[in-house]
Amino acid sequence: MKAVPNLGRIARRVSEQGPAASWAHVMATNSIPAPSSVLAVLVLLTVSLSISGALLGKQNFWADELSSLYFSDPTHSLRQIATLIWPRDTNPPLYYLLLYLWRHLVPGVDEFSIRAASLVPAALACLSPLIYSSRIMRLERRLAVMVLLSCSPGLLYFAGEARGYALVIFFSVNLCFLLLSAMQSLRAGGRTRAELALLSTFCIAAAWTHFFGILLAASAFPILLAGSVVLRRHVLPIGVAAALTALAVMIWPLAQWSYMHEIAGSHWFISGAWDDMLAEAKWFAHQAFGARWSVLAIGLLVVASMACTWSKRPGDKELLLLLLALFFCWTIGLSLYVPIFYARYFVVMLPAVYMLVAEAIGDGAERLSGQPSVLPFALILPIAGSFAVIWPAIEPPDREDWRAPATVVNQTRSCAGAPIFVVSLPRDNGDSAYLYEHYLDASLGIRLIPVDASAPIDSAARQAVWRSSCPVKFWGAHIEGWQLTYLARSFAQFTPGFQLLPFRRGFLLVAAGPDTSAKRD
Repeated sequence: MKAVPNLGRIARRVSEQGPAASWAHVMATNSIPAPSSVLAVLVLLTVSLSISGALLGKQNFWADELSSLYFSDPTHSLRQIATLIWPRDTNPPLYYLLLYLWRHLVPGVDEFSIRAASLVPAALACLSPLIYSSRIMRLERRLAVMVLLSCSPGLLYFAGEARGYALVIFFSVNLCFLLLSAMQSLRAGGRTRAELALLSTFCIAAAWTHFFGILLAASAFPILLAGSVVLRRHVLPIGVAAALTALAVMIWPLAQWSYMHEIAGSHWFISGAWDDMLAEAKWFAHQAFGARWSVLAIGLLVVASMACTWSKRPGDKELLLLLLALFFCWTIGLSLYVPIFYARYFVVMLPAVYMLVAEAIGDGAERLSGQPSVLPFALILPIAGSFAVIWPAIEPPDREDWRAPATVVNQTRSCAGAPIFVVSLPRDNGDSAYLYEHYLDASLGIRLIPVDASAPIDSAARQAVWRSSCPVKFWGAHIEGWQLTYLARSFAQFTPGFQLLPFRRGFLLVAAGPDTSAKRD
C-alpha cells in the first residue's frame, strides 16, 4: 500500500497556482483536493467523536455491556477468561481479550472508562481511508467515505457501547479497501502477496470479533477467487489464502454451532417473519443514513449514478455491490436455518455501503463533467451532516434500567445482608448475579439468587427471601414479554401484599407492608 502523498507538497502546488485555483484543477493534476478539505474532515471527525465521548457515561450499561464486563474481568487470568467465555458465550473472544487488556491499562468500571475502549477503534475506522493510496480510491472519494463514517449514526452509536461492533467496523473498513486493492493488482498483473496477507488477517480478525465477520470473509474471498479464475492470474496463491482463511475463521463457529443453534431457537434472534425482517431493514437504513429523507436522497443518487455509469466490465462500485449482495445472500440463506436477520449485526457492512455511495456518486459526477470532480464530496457533506439529527446525542438510546433499581436497593438499608431474587438472564450473558451486582453497593453484602422466570421457584429459597427484612423481594432486568407472562402467574398469589415498581424493561417487586409476605407464603 502506498502512503498518502505529502500534503505539504500538495499545498505548495496549490499556493503556486494562486488562491483562485479550483479543486477541479488541483484534482486534474494531482488527483488530490486541497489540504484544507482533509483538515475539514478531520475537524468533523473530532467534533462527532468528542460529542460521543462526552456522553459515554450518561446512560447506564445494558445487559450485553455488563456481559462484556463479566467476560473481561481483569481479576481473572487469561486462562480463566477463556474458560468463562467458551462454555457460555457464542460471540468470538477477540473483543473480550482487547477489553481485558484495556482494563489493565485503564482502571475503573464506570461507563466512561469501559466504553472508551470502543471509541478508539471507531476513530481508527474513520481515519483508515487516509492510509490507502489514490490508486485504490481517489482522495476526494476517500474523504467522502470518512465524512459518512464520521457522521454515521450506527458507528457513533456503537462507539459509545461496550461491545465489539466498533472494532469489527474498523476491520471491515480495511477489509473492503484491501479487497479493492487486491482486485486492482490482479487486473494489472501485479503482485498480490501483500494484499492477500493483509486481507486474510483482517478477515480473520473480523471473524474472531463477531460471527458476522465470517460472512465478510465468505463474501470477499469468493469474489477475489472468481476474478483470478476469470483473469487466469494468481489462482493458486489466492486459492491457498482463501482456504487458510476459511479454516481460521470457521474454528469458533464449528466449535459452538450446536450451542448457537440452541440459543437462537430459544431467545436470541428475531422470528424471521416478513414483518420482522422489514423492520430490521428499516432500522439498518436508519443507522446508515439517518432520517427518512436522507435515506431517500442518497438512495436515489446512488441508483441514478449506477444506472448512468454501469459497465459490463466490473469496476470498484460493481465489486462493492457484489460484496454487499453476497453478504446479504449468505445472511438470508442462513436465516432459513437460524434466523439471524438482525440489523444490529449488519453494521459490519456500513463501510462497504459508504464506499459504494462514494464510488457511485463519484463515477456519476465524472460522467457528467468528463473529469474528476469534487461534486460527490460536495453532495455528501451536507447530507451526512444531516445525520446529526439522530446522533445518540440528539436521540439517546433507549437502554434498559439497571442503575435506577439498584439505587432503590442501595438506599434501603434493611436490605443489607438480605437475599433477593433476580430474574436469570440467558446463559450467553454470563453469570446473572455478577450482572445485577454491578450497580449494587458491595458493602451491603446483598445475596442475589438468580431464578429462571419459566421454572418453579425453590420453596426453601422463597421462604428465605419472603421472610427477610428487606422489602425488595424480586428484581428483574432485561425482561422479555414471555418472562413477564410467567412471572405474572408466580406473583398472582402475592398481589395484595406487594407493589410492582416499573423501570425500563425491568421491575422491582416490593413488599407493601411489614412481613405480610411471610404470612401469605
